[in-house]
Amino acid sequence: MPYSEVALELKKYKYIFSGTPKSVDKALLEGAIAGCFVLSSNPDALKLSGMEKVWKVLQVEKNLSLDEQIMQLENLQVDLDAELRNNLVRNCISANDLEETVKKIKIILCG
Repeated sequence: MPYSEVALELKKYKYIFSGTPKSVDKALLEGAIAGCFVLSSNPDALKLSGMEKVWKVLQVEKNLSLDEQIMQLENLQVDLDAELRNNLVRNCISANDLEETVKKIKIILCG
């Protein structure tokens, strides 16, 4: 599939899964930006994708198993589902903004 079609393909799905325990890959973030709920046990993946904020809105404060994550998300009302997906997209874009990322790296390197 040409890369230019990936975002359109991802928009067809409700979920994207990351099983990488200590890393966040670009594909996961692309899925979140396409509006796919992120299923992962990796806290960094949940934070960078914006999914951490989705769980806060849903008042979920403990780490859920993958089964529990799916159950929670499958039980959302249609309106809330759409609202949370829109928030996820905005939060993922914001968390991974190039200028903000460069600023964070500069702070780390400069102490």
